[in-house]
Amino acid sequence: MRFTTRGPAVFPHTCACEHCQKLGGAPVMWWVGFETVTWTGEIEPTWYEIFEGEAKRGFCPTCGSRVAAVKQRHPGDRHQRHRP
Repeated sequence: MRFTTRGPAVFPHTCACEHCQKLGGAPVMWWVGFETVTWTGEIEPTWYEIFEGEAKRGFCPTCGSRVAAVKQRHPGDRHQRHRP
């Protein structure tokens, strides 16, 4: 699975909310955003909506590894949102 990004890495951070702990299997999980991500390989992620209307996660269709997260932008929202 291959991809390219456009724009600077924005808001790199870690999160220790319960959802991220379960998703990552660790005490914290790291995140970083990009303006655009383009999947360039032969395989693209399989997407699942995690929080209806808020976020979806991308997984490798072959092995199931978590490879991406996309969050719906809300007016005035500049940061990644996490559920407590």
